[in-house]
Amino acid sequence: MSLKDPSITYPGLPLGGDIRFATSDALIHFDIKLTGPNDNQNEIVASPHQISGDGLLWKDGVVNSPVKVIGSKAEMRFQPELPPFYVLGKHTLYMLDILSQSYL
Repeated sequence: MSLKDPSITYPGLPLGGDIRFATSDALIHFDIKLTGPNDNQNEIVASPHQISGDGLLWKDGVVNSPVKVIGSKAEMRFQPELPPFYVLGKHTLYMLDILSQSYL
């Protein structure tokens, strides 16, 4: 079988991997997304469940301020849902989200 066999195609299903680790003062979340030729390359896949916000309010939990996301063709109101910090043991750790999206 050749590596360039035309019967083998990428179906366009997203593939990703999240990696989370903590330093002495931060919880770091790498959200890696790979998409294929059947996906829209003009879109960014960013779930509100994967992005931290400013933690402006407290209502039975952290409530983040909505932000306006502006793209070349559209704009939208985006509501991040993760808190800006986590308490692990006796340490308060800031949340750092890193979103990386690549196309195959």
